[in-house]
Amino acid sequence: MNGFSAQEFIGPRRRSDSEGMIPLINIVFLLLIFFMVAGQMSWLSQLNLELPKSNSQQPVDASQPTLAQDAAGQLYFNGDSVSTEELAARLINVAATDTPINISMDKHLTAKELDVVLAQLRQAGIAQFVLYSTVTDDL
Repeated sequence: MNGFSAQEFIGPRRRSDSEGMIPLINIVFLLLIFFMVAGQMSWLSQLNLELPKSNSQQPVDASQPTLAQDAAGQLYFNGDSVSTEELAARLINVAATDTPINISMDKHLTAKELDVVLAQLRQAGIAQFVLYSTVTDDL
């Protein structure tokens, strides 16, 4: 043998064009997930709700459907303003998936107004829900 290897005759391995696209695809996928999650939560911050205080430290699953009611009593379902009739129809669709629902209500609402919403949840067949609150240590 004269000391030459097969690699020297073939040359260095050439990267294919598809290998350069994989990192780009990964970045686009991560951006897509980020904006999907951020878009779900952003509409709640626009309502200016004052949430009740709690010392619970359990995180909330943002992928679940969310029902909100502002201090004026307006209902919102996943960011869309809805009437009580529209809410009933949407809750029936959620009940069919057996998914818990997140509830975010202004702290100035009365228990009677909360009971109206909870009655709609019961009527639709939704047994599990999470009530949003503001975390505080001084309760």
